[in-house]
Amino acid sequence: MPRHQSGFTLVELLVVILIFGIFAGAVYSLYIAHMKTVISREEVLDVQQNVRIAMDRLTRDLRMAGFLASQPVELAMLNYSTIGIQTASSDATYVSIREVLQDDKFAVVPPAALDSYTAGLDTVTIVRPSTKSQLGGVFSVLSSSSSSGRMSISPAAPADNLRVGDMVCKASAYPELIRYRIDRADAANGCDKLPCLMRNSEIIAQGISSLRFDYFLDGANDAPVADTDLSSLLDNDLRRITAIRVMVTGQTKPGSDGTVKSRELTSLIKLRNYR
Repeated sequence: MPRHQSGFTLVELLVVILIFGIFAGAVYSLYIAHMKTVISREEVLDVQQNVRIAMDRLTRDLRMAGFLASQPVELAMLNYSTIGIQTASSDATYVSIREVLQDDKFAVVPPAALDSYTAGLDTVTIVRPSTKSQLGGVFSVLSSSSSSGRMSISPAAPADNLRVGDMVCKASAYPELIRYRIDRADAANGCDKLPCLMRNSEIIAQGISSLRFDYFLDGANDAPVADTDLSSLLDNDLRRITAIRVMVTGQTKPGSDGTVKSRELTSLIKLRNYR
């Protein structure tokens, strides 16, 4: 029998297995750490995207606050975490007077929109955008023709009261009151796990943990309205609000250690329809 044989001893095999185990454990630890970092970054990116979506929607609605609204109140239910925006309804059909005609008629643009106005059924209001004043009350549609782009109403608005650019809007569809708030309790929508930004009953973005509205008055744009003065502002002079600073904060789900990561976006929005 040969004195020396090729192969590995048990000790050598155990050493190799130990070294391989240490190496595999190190690689696995690096992989787990990398995956945690990737997941964390994805969650933060989701929060950043949700915050941008929330700010974009809020900005568009605030800039439209008071649009075609004849009532003096353009903002309602104001506080530092909730706001109501009164504006033309998003599904409203409105036309602009292009020419005032004889026989109590006027031509409008776009004429195709007149297809949605039904004589004898629909009612309209007429608003002057430059002053946001309502001309008269509510009028009945006597006739409307998209082919000629003409409309007549009852009672007839005096021709000297109508101007080119006046807006005719269905009274039944405007104005709309849009309320923004944070919902933390609706399990059906998943808002009990991550707080949601609500636009009336619509979810705009999840993971929005807080809203902050600061209101600036005409002639006092260097500092917002103090907390103690907000109630008197609501009662006396809503129309003096010319700008709103919006702060939207989003957060991730709590990690295994209970920590959350948050992102905040701030924007100063000037109201376009100030009067």
